[in-house]
Amino acid sequence: MKKFIDILKSLKFTSLLPVIFGLFLGWLIFGGSDEASHQHNGNSSGLSDAVIYTCSMHPQIRQDGPGKCPLCGMDLIPVSVDEQVEDDFSVKMSASARSIAEIQTSKVSRIPQSKQLSLNGKVRPDERLIQEVASRIGGRIESLRVNYTGQLVGKGSVLAEVYSPELISAQQELIYATKLKAKQPEIYSAAREKLLLWGFSERQLNAIESSGEVKNTMEILAPFGGTVTKREVSKGDYVKEGMPIVQLINLSKLWVVFDVYESDLFWLKKGQKVDFTVKSNPGKVYQSQISFIDPVVNPKTRVIGVRLEINNSDGSLKPEMLVQGIVNVSDAKAKNEIVIPKSAVLWTGDKAIVYVVDDQDESIFYYREIVLGPEVNDFFVVKTGLEEGESVASYGVFKIDAAAQLQGKKSMMSATKSKITTSNNEKQGNAESESFQAAYHRYMDAYFGLKQELVAGEVDKSNKSFTDLKKNLAELMKMEVSATTRLLLSEGETERSKALNAISASSNLKEMRSGLAELAAFTLKLTSQFNDAKNPIYYQFCPMAEGNKGAYWLSTVKEIRNPYFGEAMLTCGETIKQID
Repeated sequence: MKKFIDILKSLKFTSLLPVIFGLFLGWLIFGGSDEASHQHNGNSSGLSDAVIYTCSMHPQIRQDGPGKCPLCGMDLIPVSVDEQVEDDFSVKMSASARSIAEIQTSKVSRIPQSKQLSLNGKVRPDERLIQEVASRIGGRIESLRVNYTGQLVGKGSVLAEVYSPELISAQQELIYATKLKAKQPEIYSAAREKLLLWGFSERQLNAIESSGEVKNTMEILAPFGGTVTKREVSKGDYVKEGMPIVQLINLSKLWVVFDVYESDLFWLKKGQKVDFTVKSNPGKVYQSQISFIDPVVNPKTRVIGVRLEINNSDGSLKPEMLVQGIVNVSDAKAKNEIVIPKSAVLWTGDKAIVYVVDDQDESIFYYREIVLGPEVNDFFVVKTGLEEGESVASYGVFKIDAAAQLQGKKSMMSATKSKITTSNNEKQGNAESESFQAAYHRYMDAYFGLKQELVAGEVDKSNKSFTDLKKNLAELMKMEVSATTRLLLSEGETERSKALNAISASSNLKEMRSGLAELAAFTLKLTSQFNDAKNPIYYQFCPMAEGNKGAYWLSTVKEIRNPYFGEAMLTCGETIKQID
């Protein structure tokens, strides 16, 4: 500016007006260039200094500039760096970060809930209405009136006639004793009682006494009307006393038996109404009540039998028909409990985690471990850990947890890693037999085979691999092991069995992938305890699997090959732990 004033003094103002104007304009444009250049270089994006780029699906990815997410390939987006709080169990997220993560919250409340429980079962005969009709005397089948299985017979119908010399002798004794009835009533009563025990009726005995004629055969009568389900003899066969002739079932009343998992038993009780349908009669809804709950769990299928009794006078139901049942739970068990949405819960094996919203500052979320009760539709009942009126994050929970990881706070991942480390530190070596180790390796080979087929997305091969895995797991469960190993094998057995049985009835790729997720924690425990392979095994995680709830898997290679998405998102995930 001083140079500009000196020029003005040395020159005549009027003659140099155009020059003066040009110089002044040039100074305006270029004179402050150093300061402008400095400001421009300090923030070329036009955003504040506290800006990073991250992935909306993988918030653990953080870069100084734009680019692609190395896990899923999505474009990175700018977010402001959140102010941190000192508490290790809390994380703070700015309004913009919450908006990008699409965080939603829900109030913890006591709302009367109802649950619709789906059950699968079969129609079965009423065991009380099954009877083996046997011959009460040894002899030859002289006549057989039952010609085929499935034949209907009425009560009192003649099923067969048996010829027996012993029968003829007994009738002759009765005829003789009748003549001595007045003098020796004891002999008469004994002769008569003998024939009654063999199945003669009072009417038949009276006819023999009055006519004095002996019947050469004894008729075997149907004790009730029903259906022949077995024919044990043919005409001309010789039978011994007590040998079955036919089996009868009365199908006017039937049982409907549902297979119920332990986790669902909480909702059921005797007397509860159940609606059910069968495919043979579409559109018709049958209804009955629970009459019996099996007191013992089936050790093979891990299910409990729940029985209904149904009137079948019209014969529309047949034994062994498949049945789909619905139970509407609305009793006191499902009412006035503290509930939260399922989407609010993060899982770390045996722990359930939620993020509670600060009641004074909605930008702060507190990590909290809770104890859950049963499921109620899209909710979990909360046993302990939350109070009515508190608010929890119900959507975008994993992204809050990822933010906590980035800030070095308590999180789902840190809990999982701590648990794995403890498991490895407590490992006492493998004291099991060589046959168990061989079975363990067969199981692991099947597991890795299934994982590889799911990566490739080949349904038929995945189905075969799953069948092998299920067979090898069943072999493991049957083996003689120490108490410690038995505890390890039985932990979570019900949920595991439920998942495996569901997949075995389906060839759906998505369901098979969910089955792999169910096996992850169990397989990790096995591997942590019994792995003796030379190469390490990698415990890996994808936050987007299972509807953004996240899911784990084990792999023999460190490179991410996602079994839950296959080619669609092959490299989505990260390695959580290396097991040597």
